[in-house]
Order: sequence, then structure tokens, then C-alpha cells
Amino acid sequence: MNLLDRILNKVVSYRVNHIVFPKEIAKKMPIYCSWHVKWSGIQKGSIKMDTDQIYKGMIQIGFDRIAEGLLGGRRSIVSITGNGCLIFRGKADLSQGISICIRDEAQVSVGKGFYCNGYFSIRCRKKITIGDDFIGGWNVSIMDSDGHPIFDLNHGFINPSKDIVIGDHVWLGAESRILKGAVIPNGCIVGLGSIVSGKNIKENAVLVGSPAKVVKEGVVWDRGDIATIEKAKNLANISLEEPVV
Repeated sequence: MNLLDRILNKVVSYRVNHIVFPKEIAKKMPIYCSWHVKWSGIQKGSIKMDTDQIYKGMIQIGFDRIAEGLLGGRRSIVSITGNGCLIFRGKADLSQGISICIRDEAQVSVGKGFYCNGYFSIRCRKKITIGDDFIGGWNVSIMDSDGHPIFDLNHGFINPSKDIVIGDHVWLGAESRILKGAVIPNGCIVGLGSIVSGKNIKENAVLVGSPAKVVKEGVVWDRGDIATIEKAKNLANISLEEPVV
């Protein structure tokens, strides 16, 4: 990052903090964003901090912390319409190319330790809740609506938006799609390219496919790479001679 980028990042970050937060929070500068982030519709209260620990740069948006080799533009967008609201409950890191669109009266709430890779997308018309220690892979999409209305010729509007709830310590694999009404419990893993729209899923499960189905239960995962498998074994309090397949 060159000097000009640093200066522009600080200018835009200062402006965003003072637009969305009351003065006592804005002066702590919790949001640090790239100047490549396009902000649309934001006003006082569009973004809220639901935590007692507020500090400088705890919410980082639009920086190049994407997976090695992933190609795409640097532009990100955060659009919050009317009384829509984005709530952070702790530290969060949203990589470059992300897209967040929150409609009037809708709410997105994300827990502490939130991380999403590049080109991650959220479209919210009602309510999306994401727990602590979340990881989202590249090109993941979360949508609580179908995008366009559908009408039955005899009974009228038939496809309302539905809440999405994602628990703590959930990993959404790259290219996965989380659709309206989905409930993903604590500790779950959603495989690459899978589509989740259902409920009735147990904790610590692996979901794969379209539509996603549980293919394994009783798993744990770790934020590190494969070299951290020993740590994962300790988390599960088990002893393995070889990796789990």
C-alpha cells in the first residue's frame, strides 16, 4: 500500500465513522476502510456497534486479504437503505470486492471474529444473523429473499423474505449459497459450491451439495491450514493415526 492509498483510506474512514456513529463512538474510529469501498445511503445509525470493546480499526473493510491467486477488482460496496442497519458485535475483517446491500428496515448482525474472503456478498431484505468466529470463503452469497416477487394467480404474493441464522464457528466454503430461511447451527462446515436453504441440521456437521445435505457429523474445524491438524485433534480431544476423511 503506497502513501497516497494510506492517506485516502484515512480520509474516507474518518468521513464514514462520523456519518454513521454518534460523536463518542466516531472519535474512536472503529471502521478503517479502503478508499475503494463505495458507500451508498449511509446515515446516522446505519451501522451500530453492539459491544463494550470499541477501538480504532476493529472493523476493516475492502483490503487485499483475499486468498492467494484469486483475481478480481478492488471495488467494494456497502449500501444501506433508509432504516436498514448493519450491526457489528466485535472485531471484523471484510476483504476487497465484498458487496453488502441492506434494504429499508432490514438488519444484518455479525459476531466477533467475523472474516470473509474476497467477493463475498450479502443481500438482506429482512434479517440475517451471523454468530462469532465466522469464516466465509470467496464468492459466497447470502440472500434472505428471492430478489423478485412471485405471485400465484389465485392467491397473490407467495415468496416473502425469510430470516437467515448462522451460528458460532461456522465455515462457508467458496462459492456456497445461503438462501432465505436457512438455519446453520454452531460448528458447521458448508462445502464448496453448496446451496443451503433448510433447517433441522445438527451442530458440527458437514453440508455438501445442491441442495446441501449432511454428509458427516461430529466434526471440528480450525482457522489455520492443514499444518494445524494437530491443533484440531486437541480441540476434539481425540487421538488419530491419520487425517479424518
